Amino acid sequence: MDNLSEYILEVKDVSKEFPGVKALDHVSLKVKKGEIHAFVGENGAGKSTLMKILNGNYKKDGGSILFDGKEVDIKSPVEARELGISIIFQELNLVPALSVAENMFMGRLIKNKFGFVDWNSVYSRADQLLKRIGYPMDSRILVEGSVWPKSRWWRLQRPFPTRIQS
Repeated sequence: MDNLSEYILEVKDVSKEFPGVKALDHVSLKVKKGEIHAFVGENGAGKSTLMKILNGNYKKDGGSILFDGKEVDIKSPVEARELGISIIFQELNLVPALSVAENMFMGRLIKNKFGFVDWNSVYSRADQLLKRIGYPMDSRILVEGSVWPKSRWWRLQRPFPTRIQS
């Protein structure tokens, strides 16, 4: 991390407008490394809009975003993930026909040097993460055949890190 800043993420005066609606009006936010933030407020307060800007779903109309001390322009969720930014949205998106591990690493499966999915690494990493959060199980089983009726905990545990920053 840049030694000049104690913040991993800084949002400065970010604004966003939709036709007839000012969704964000010069919003600022600072996040220290290792912090987890929850955004609560009334409908229309701009929570989802800010998250979608940080996740690369929306383009900001003004302001700046600094990550690790450097200004960034996040254009897609893939770019956000590459920076280490993960957002948990309200909607639960499990695919019952995929394995627990595939759901955990959806959109970011671990690949080998040839660009193919490294299934042994995917399952091994998923098993390690499940054990770490106190839910040891075989990540190879399909979500529809697993013990997922309590799938709300799943949403609370995501996003799982694919790379760890120290």
